[in-house]
Amino acid sequence: GGSFGNFDRILRRDVEELKGDVDPPSISVSVPTSEMPLSITTLQEASSCCRLTATLLTLLANRQEQVPQSALAQFSLIVRLFTQLLPMPLPLDHPRKRRQCFWL
Repeated sequence: GGSFGNFDRILRRDVEELKGDVDPPSISVSVPTSEMPLSITTLQEASSCCRLTATLLTLLANRQEQVPQSALAQFSLIVRLFTQLLPMPLPLDHPRKRRQCFWL
């Protein structure tokens, strides 16, 4: 034994046969859907929101196996963008189009 006693009790055998297949852990990346704005008032905000939506859709699409109902979440993001966030353009002949509509 050397300076450490009782190590002669350890079995001297090859442990390579004890190892199994390695299943690497998956890395969980959250999808921050709460970053979507509550309202949009300028063209820059609309553009930024569209870019954010594209990023979130990409994250959801890439994490389909880890995110339950990923397709439904993607659809919900698109619906929210087009029906609640992006304002509808005013008609071309609307009298206040220049002042109230940023879709010129």
